Amino acid sequence: MDWSTLIDSKAAISVLSAAGGALLANLLMLLRGRIRVLEYTALHNQIGSSGNDPVFGQVTVAWQGHSVSNLFSSVVSLSNDTTKDLSCLRVKIYTGNETLLLNESTEIVGTTQIVKWKESFSNLLHVPENSAPTQAQFETYHHNREYMIPVLNRGQTAVFRYLTTVTSAPGSPSVWTEVQQLGLKALYVPQVPVVHGAPQRYAVWLGLFAALASVVAATLLLSSLWLAALICCVVGLFAQGIGAILFRFARAMKRLVLH
Repeated sequence: MDWSTLIDSKAAISVLSAAGGALLANLLMLLRGRIRVLEYTALHNQIGSSGNDPVFGQVTVAWQGHSVSNLFSSVVSLSNDTTKDLSCLRVKIYTGNETLLLNESTEIVGTTQIVKWKESFSNLLHVPENSAPTQAQFETYHHNREYMIPVLNRGQTAVFRYLTTVTSAPGSPSVWTEVQQLGLKALYVPQVPVVHGAPQRYAVWLGLFAALASVVAATLLLSSLWLAALICCVVGLFAQGIGAILFRFARAMKRLVLH
């Protein structure tokens, strides 16, 4: 068989193009049909702790008149970095046995909207007039919150702020997030340093790749040694920023392709 004749054949090129297009279309369908991930972070800053210090004396931390071992400011941020606007998003915030949720405030960043409890959760914690909360209601309130977010557009972030305490001091609060919706799941990501809107570790590696590519390109394409050295020096100086730009460009292209 003469492969050069086969390759030159217009019919063969058409068949290969059709097969490649079908394969690419199926790949895009698979990517669009996958389970989408909503990333969230949980940041805990200690406000104070109770103790009896030999130098400073006895220190007592109280919340609503009740003494607690410690008090933290806990902030959970849930971001919609998918390619879709989400509606009627059901979110559950829950804690470990040793962590108690106290006060709360919520917001959709950049809007005037707050995040409200689910109606079923609100009914569960409803206390009739002239009655006291039950022990089960206390347990539910201190370890769970269930919300309904009417709309969370792509690029938006829902923030949940709490005062928390850890009963088994010393320790740090354990607060997690769960998305109760078909085709969606929440994924915890630790907070990392950010450079120009991109995680620093990705910006550094992409910047190094850009610097290496500039060295190769300058060596192959430029005859002037000084010009090649100048270009490589500039790319090296701004490698981290260039890496951040490349990361954001790749993310934008991903959103465009999977839209």
